[in-house]
Amino acid sequence: MLDNVKWENHSDNSVRGTLNGSGIEVSGIFYFNDDGLFTRFETEDRFYTMNKSKYKKVKFSAIVEGYKEQGMIKCIIKEL
Repeated sequence: MLDNVKWENHSDNSVRGTLNGSGIEVSGIFYFNDDGLFTRFETEDRFYTMNKSKYKKVKFSAIVEGYKEQGMIKCIIKEL
């Protein structure tokens, strides 16, 4: 594990990951289904460029639409 990454339980099927680096801390919640497959990610720490020198944090999410198997490995086929 990296020293600048912290993991903590959020619920039975989710964990919060927090990353610290260069004086910035960001975190998000990773959600998993009952089979342990990653299904969605949510954060309030995505930076949005307002103009060339101004940024603001906004909500961001990524949803896994499905998986496909390649041999014995399950790969994400699409994120929304």
